[in-house]
Amino acid sequence: MAVNSFDHSIISFINQLCGKSEVFDKTVIFLSQNDLVKGCIITLYWWVWFSPSNDITVRRQRIVSAIYGCFVAMFIVRIMSKLMQFRTRPILDPANHLVQAIGFNINRIPDTHNSFPSDHATLFFALATGMFFVSRRLGLFSLIYVLLFVAFPRVYIGLHYPTDILGGAFVGVLVVLITNIEFFRIKISDKILKYSETRPGLFYAVFFLLSFQIATLFDSSRNVLHFLGDIIKSG
Repeated sequence: MAVNSFDHSIISFINQLCGKSEVFDKTVIFLSQNDLVKGCIITLYWWVWFSPSNDITVRRQRIVSAIYGCFVAMFIVRIMSKLMQFRTRPILDPANHLVQAIGFNINRIPDTHNSFPSDHATLFFALATGMFFVSRRLGLFSLIYVLLFVAFPRVYIGLHYPTDILGGAFVGVLVVLITNIEFFRIKISDKILKYSETRPGLFYAVFFLLSFQIATLFDSSRNVLHFLGDIIKSG
């Protein structure tokens, strides 16, 4: 996939900051790699789930629908990344002439992953959108948080072009908007909420595991699938 002037101008402008401050570079690298910093936004969902509310049923419907939308959105972008024309990550393309952030290990970036669309942007913008359905204040906080601590670091160190972020964000936002349409929201959440009341122990155990996978961008799940795939191939 060719690099357009929009991507090139923005990433070149941002890259001017790289290499100027070791503290700033290493801080941005830390933000891009630390799952606790990126994934702590999921704690807002636990907070609002248990917060007292006059419309607690509707609130929980929206939470369930948003999380469901995250999974659907992630599935869509994974398919997109396989089917769409391959785009090399910006920092790996010598034609971009990007300065490497101080302390960043470029050798850890796999060169077989499609840069477009960004699965990070898909997931975390989907989560931020879902939070808007629960609280505009928390939704705005989530959106700003994702922009500063998820989206910007990935562009800054050259993991994604701006359109990678925009493409992923578009999918995540759109899917969660759809899953929170009243008809779909009720369809998705009705049986799940009933199960949370009849089997709370199992429900919250699963809820915790799903939250953990979301917070870590499904890294451990992917590792399990890769391991099983290698076992099957070797067998």
